[in-house]
Amino acid sequence: MNMAMIVHAYYLKDARVRRYAELLAEKSNNVDVLCLNEGSEPNSETVNGVNIHRVGIARLRGGKLSYVAEYLSSFVMFLLKLTALTFKGNRYQIVHVHNMPNFLVYAAVPQKLMGAKIILDIHDPMAEVFQSKYGVGEDGTLSKVLRFEEKISAWFADALIAANHAFKDIVGSRACSEDKISVVMNAPNEAFTKYASQPIRESTTHNDFHVNYIGTLAERYGVDIGIEALGKLYRDGKIPNLRFTIIPKIMNEGDYQDYLVRRIAECGLSDCFELLDPVPHADMPSVIEGIDLSLYTPLPDVHMDIALSLKIPEIIAIGRPAVTSRIEVLERYFGDESLFMFEPGNVEECAEQILRVYSDKQEVARRAKIARDRLEQISWDKQSDTYLGLIDRLAA
Repeated sequence: MNMAMIVHAYYLKDARVRRYAELLAEKSNNVDVLCLNEGSEPNSETVNGVNIHRVGIARLRGGKLSYVAEYLSSFVMFLLKLTALTFKGNRYQIVHVHNMPNFLVYAAVPQKLMGAKIILDIHDPMAEVFQSKYGVGEDGTLSKVLRFEEKISAWFADALIAANHAFKDIVGSRACSEDKISVVMNAPNEAFTKYASQPIRESTTHNDFHVNYIGTLAERYGVDIGIEALGKLYRDGKIPNLRFTIIPKIMNEGDYQDYLVRRIAECGLSDCFELLDPVPHADMPSVIEGIDLSLYTPLPDVHMDIALSLKIPEIIAIGRPAVTSRIEVLERYFGDESLFMFEPGNVEECAEQILRVYSDKQEVARRAKIARDRLEQISWDKQSDTYLGLIDRLAA
């Protein structure tokens, strides 16, 4: 079967999209992925059986208008590229489109007219993302436009996928029937889950105690909360052997990254801090295995409360402890029994949990085991069965 995927992201760094595409390729499907180009990548290549076709657009951090311009440009490029591939002989049975934005589904209009089935994959509900990132009001014009865009995109698609149950509830309440939506959650791949059969490594209390933050650098992620907590512990001599690293999602994350570097200096962490380059997802298991603690410190809002970062399941699979904000989605799937949670924005409580990980090896091991047990409930084996079942229904 010929299948195409469209994603406004860098394919090799998008774990969710790679997981789908490589699964389909393993099942002897021809899979073409249309994605962005980070700049130094070839326009076309094949990786793990997946044909990658990049358009000449890169991601940039910016305001609302810059995102709109970027989305519109990529829409045109994806439409042209997918049409060109189709007329070169690739007659697609299914086109799987990943938001954001939702309206990328319309890049597959020619394919739908030729009989292809269209899947819209809701990685994030756009209205909630814009409310979180830009302070857009729930009843504001832009929120209404985004909900309308979501509704007409859901109407055009033959099936929808939501990245978690909260997303399904939201989209099902305002865009389409919930019967049209399947939940396929972000779950670690085999490179991570192979660690599940290995003993959980103890956190060190000698040499370097390596604390790491991996992911997007933006104010709503509250990275400065973790920095202040670490600074307090380091200055007070409670973790004298601290090593702190940040791995951003993309290069040059923008003004907030510069602000964080200044805060690190102000908190007295410059001599134990390193800002690393983004890491390919294939290398992430070894990176996480080498740390003693991972921080995830988002501030709760309409989006952050419901978005499950894949990094948390990946960290759990490796068996490393995580100090996290107590947000709704993490309580729903994992809870206090497996993660070291603190009230969002509370520097003192964040510092207490970090120190607990540093000093209490038995508790770290106990929670890591509970976390792995709960992770099994959302394992990729279960998620892949749901996805392949959907593909079979659409193909039939």
